[in-house]
Amino acid sequence: MQSKIIRLVLRGSDGHRSLTELAWREEWDLTEIRHTEPPFVEVWDVPGRDAEVHFVRDEMVGLEYVVFHGADVAPEVQQVRDFCPLWTQSDAIDALGKVRDRDGKLRAIYAAALAATGPEDDRLITLFRSIAVNEQDSGVRQAVIVSTGYLPWDGLIQLVSEMRVNDPESRVRNNAQVMLEGLRRHPPGTTGQE
Repeated sequence: MQSKIIRLVLRGSDGHRSLTELAWREEWDLTEIRHTEPPFVEVWDVPGRDAEVHFVRDEMVGLEYVVFHGADVAPEVQQVRDFCPLWTQSDAIDALGKVRDRDGKLRAIYAAALAATGPEDDRLITLFRSIAVNEQDSGVRQAVIVSTGYLPWDGLIQLVSEMRVNDPESRVRNNAQVMLEGLRRHPPGTTGQE
């Protein structure tokens, strides 16, 4: 039986501190630290159960998140939800409608993709499509492509395919091609990475 993987996106500068405090309080065992090259990862094992908690500082998207591995992670997921400041998909979608600065847009795009759960959400796909078509900043449009690597929904892959042909900048079109090739070579669910 394949173990379930769940991801929660930490919000603000206190996320890692809060998670570390929770880990020590709950007596999780710190079993691995990878800080030599991005992404930076810390792994805690939950004694007595099939549960691991991974903290990830992902420099690619400028966010930190927690990934849970194992068949028995529900208590830890709830503890992190209760104790740590988190992005939800709805928070990120709301932020995208309000932010005007580049960094805010990038943070909200990545938070929306990383916090997404469940089946494809037409609201998020429509919002990303609007960004891909209407956003003047090529870096913000490119964030839609990068997000698709984290959230490879069919609707987003189709959008990246369209960007590969229609984006006004060759750099963005080329990066869309790279993303599509990567997804072709490593279909969603086959990499085992955070």
